[in-house]
Amino acid sequence: MYLKEHSPVYPVLDCGTVKMIKSGHIKVLPAIKHIEGDDVTFSDGRTQHFDAIVLATGYRSTVKRWLKGDDCLIDEAGMAKETYPNNWKGRNGLYCAGLARRGIYGSAEDALKIADDIADDHHKHTTQ
Repeated sequence: MYLKEHSPVYPVLDCGTVKMIKSGHIKVLPAIKHIEGDDVTFSDGRTQHFDAIVLATGYRSTVKRWLKGDDCLIDEAGMAKETYPNNWKGRNGLYCAGLARRGIYGSAEDALKIADDIADDHHKHTTQ
């Protein structure tokens, strides 16, 4: 907390991300200008289609500022409307991780449930 309050530099835990960016396995893209369905338009004017879009909003929820038209997943404070253990799943492929006030371990548990649900959904659509 001291670093967060007194320094513009924050400690970073890197489990290989920087190496993967440098090798080209992870691509860093420009700022997002607009999202429509599965298509993202970037600040440089390029548009790209994605199978899945994961938004990481940081330490304080700002979801209510930019997510419009979804009243089932997020409450007025920008946190999960449902309580644990059902806090992670919304509708129409919308999920939230880490918004149930359960710390980093809760975020990890949410992420695993979301990944499993996406894999199950993908499996259903590819085996029909």
